[in-house]
Amino acid sequence: MKLIAIILTIGLLSTLHSATGDEPSPLLQVKTLKLDSALKIAQEAVKQSHANGATNVGVCIVDYAGRVLVLLRDDNATEHTVLGSEQKAWTAANYHDSTRRLLDRIKKADGDDDQLVYNAKSLFLWGGVPIMDGKDMVGAIGICGNPTGYMDDAVATAASVTLANLLKESQPAK
Repeated sequence: MKLIAIILTIGLLSTLHSATGDEPSPLLQVKTLKLDSALKIAQEAVKQSHANGATNVGVCIVDYAGRVLVLLRDDNATEHTVLGSEQKAWTAANYHDSTRRLLDRIKKADGDDDQLVYNAKSLFLWGGVPIMDGKDMVGAIGICGNPTGYMDDAVATAASVTLANLLKESQPAK
C-alpha cells in the first residue's frame, strides 16, 4: 500500500511539473547553413585556391550533420578531389574539429583516437574545417586539390570565416 502511495505521489508531481511548463521541449532546435550562404563560402574557397595557383580543386560544404549542401568541381578537377573534399567536410562536421587537428590526435594515439581511422567515410587529410557561428558548428567545408594539404587547410580556414562576414552584412545598420 505504501508503495502505491509513493508511485501515485511521483505521478502527481510529474504531472504538476509538466503542467507548469518547466518540461523541456521534445524538439531539438539546431542552427545550420542555408544554401545561399554555403554557395558563397564555396565560391570564396575556389577563388582563394585559384590565387594559390590551383586549377583542379573540389570544394564541398555540408550542413551541421554532414549532409552535402554545395559541391563544386573546378574545370580541371578529377574525381579524387571531389570525393576528398566531401569526405573532409563530412569528417570535420561529424567530429566537430578540423581534419588537421584530428590527424594530429590520431598520430599521438592518445586514448582511443587512433581508432578513428576505422570509420570508412572519414578522411583525415588536411583541408576539412568546421564552420562556426560563435560556439555553434553550423556546417563544415572540405577542400582538396591545392598544391599542398597545408594550402587546403589554410583556404578552408579562411573561407570558413566568410560566414562571419555574411552575418555582419545581414545585420541592420545602426
